[in-house]
Amino acid sequence: MPLDRLDRPFMVGLRNKAYATYKRRFANYVVQVLSRACGIGIGLGLLTENPVDHVEKVRKATGETSLNRPCGPRRSATRCLPSYRCRCGARSR
Repeated sequence: MPLDRLDRPFMVGLRNKAYATYKRRFANYVVQVLSRACGIGIGLGLLTENPVDHVEKVRKATGETSLNRPCGPRRSATRCLPSYRCRCGARSR
């Protein structure tokens, strides 16, 4: 599809379709990539304005919890690093 035929309602529909199929992260990625492509089209003179500029990203639901959990005390980052000696001979940790 040529860049000059893209408009804001089409972009919103595409974002919503990506959200329904692949969820929030991919839908926001689609918006970012198309915004960058339209920005390049403006630089090349193919577009006069960016139709993705005012398309909002899909926000995280209010009650949605984070999927990542913090590491427990047994798996902290400092315990995973190998110990090494500095130039003065002292060991780290």
